[in-house]
Amino acid sequence: MFTGIIYQSGLVVKNEALQDSSRLLEVQFVKNQQNQNHFNFSSINIGDSVAINGICLTVVKINSQKSSLEFFVSRETVAKTTIMLLNNGARINAELAMLASSRFGGHLVSGHVDEVAKLVSKKTLGDSYVLGFECSIKNAKYLIKKGSICIDGVSLTINNVFKNTLEVCIIPHTWQNTTLSLLDTSVNNMCNIEFDYFAKIIVSNIRNLVPSR
Repeated sequence: MFTGIIYQSGLVVKNEALQDSSRLLEVQFVKNQQNQNHFNFSSINIGDSVAINGICLTVVKINSQKSSLEFFVSRETVAKTTIMLLNNGARINAELAMLASSRFGGHLVSGHVDEVAKLVSKKTLGDSYVLGFECSIKNAKYLIKKGSICIDGVSLTINNVFKNTLEVCIIPHTWQNTTLSLLDTSVNNMCNIEFDYFAKIIVSNIRNLVPSR
């Protein structure tokens, strides 16, 4: 499980197609002065979970000298996420799986992407930015004003809902430290979306309790 709080960014150095339509993804993590939470590679093991742009992936190889990790990406994940859009040099958001003893700063995130949504609006609000995303009609039932949502691995609060479109406000810190600042309505406008886990549980339970007509 994850929290949607991004402590580390990385760069894609390999996104290789395999024979069965799955892929091998390699991400390099470069330490810089602004990033005080650089991944400690001695604490990462083969089989550990890491969220890359909100996608829960399993570490299959550790390249400590190159400061990179490799992940196997299944066909299902390729089909349901933006993995195919990650070219070499693309910047990504990364988060290690949470510890039971760690701070819970965001919200409960599983790393199981529900769908890919499109950025449809982008405007400034003082020093912050308001982004609008369009999701599918069938999943609009999970959009709750002031509820939580995970966009490309970032835990955010839904400010407004208009049918199947949601708006979120990005504060300067998040804007500067995640890939959300790279989004544009004309290019690079597709994001991984994970709806709030509890909203999905509630909707599912109500459906089971209320007989279909």
